[in-house]
Order: sequence, then C-alpha cells, then structure tokens
Amino acid sequence: MYPNVLETLKALRPRGLAVVTNKPMAHTEKTLKALGVESLFEVVLGGDSLSTRKPDPGPVTEALRRLGVLPDQAVMVGDSPMDIQSAQAAGVRVAAVTYGFRTGVELMSYSPDFLISAFAELREVVK
Repeated sequence: MYPNVLETLKALRPRGLAVVTNKPMAHTEKTLKALGVESLFEVVLGGDSLSTRKPDPGPVTEALRRLGVLPDQAVMVGDSPMDIQSAQAAGVRVAAVTYGFRTGVELMSYSPDFLISAFAELREVVK
C-alpha cells in the first residue's frame, strides 16, 4: 500500500467511500481483505458487477447512487485514463494520482480536475 493511504481513507470514511474497478469482483474483494481495508468502503463494484465497465460512466453513476451522493458532491481518484474518462462522463471531479500505472504528464492530457503526487493530498481536494 502506498504511504498515507490507510490514514487518508480512515479520515475520509465518514464522507462515504467506494471502489470502482474493472478488475473482477472476486479479485477485488480478496485484495481489499488482504490489505485490511474492506470495511472502509460502503460500495465496491468490480468489472463484472454491472453490464458496463469504465470508461463508461455507468459504474461511477451506480456507485454514487448506492452512496446517495450527487456527482457534484464526489471526487474520484484514479491512476488511468479510463478512470478520468469515466468520472468526467459521470459529471464527477477527478483527482489523478501521479504514481501507479501512468505518469502525471500522460494523465494531464486527459484534463483531470486535480493532480496529486501523494495520497494525503486528497484531504485538501475534498474540502
């Protein structure tokens, strides 16, 4: 797990957290459990949870519905162009992280609302 992720997730938990991934649900649940963070998320959607996957906005929209949150009240964190495209199509602000699968330079070409280099920066983004 990247530095400050657990602490940041715990701090943001009262606001409602979801996981939206294209990975299969069984793999996603196993990973969250292995990391000890499964209880921090109210909603978890895998790539096989719905009939659509990112970059379609459907999974993000469904996560928002289950959380009872409007798009303008949410921020999606992602490390791929598909994350950014899915959030934007759902009308959700997106914070792209500069670590993970893509570089900050590459992600900036997709016009995320925020670019963060440390997960703890997310606390400032959601204020």
